Amino acid sequence: CEVCFAPLPEWAEAYLWPCAHGGLTVCADCFDALVGGLSRRELAQRLETVLGASIQTFWADSPAAPAGDVFVCSGGAGDDLVQAAALGCRTYVTGEGSHWNIPMAHELGVNLVFGGHYFTETFGVKALGHLLKDVYGLDYAFIDLPPSAYSH
Repeated sequence: CEVCFAPLPEWAEAYLWPCAHGGLTVCADCFDALVGGLSRRELAQRLETVLGASIQTFWADSPAAPAGDVFVCSGGAGDDLVQAAALGCRTYVTGEGSHWNIPMAHELGVNLVFGGHYFTETFGVKALGHLLKDVYGLDYAFIDLPPSAYSH
């Protein structure tokens, strides 16, 4: 972990936390420390900054309340909402979901954030590019082609 310097035995045990250089590899405990104390409003602001796009938020109650345990699953992972709630998720961030995700999140008492399919996936790709450059010395190029560039 680049925060507490604990060993990370597997990538499944680590998270990439967005930072100025593309990504910071942190353990689950440090990820919780980075986002757990944020209010929902603060988390939303940080997500919009990191993603570079507007997000949609569906709060279970006040936006000023703590975000709690935040689960992130990029792309279109709305179908994993119920499973995340069963694991203790308080705020679920994904790119997109189905209409039923919104009332289901409300019933489960889970805050739901849609950040856009494209935008939630690309910051991880950029972070991977930085990692490949830093660890293996490989050059990379990220070609940013958001959906609005080719869809009408």
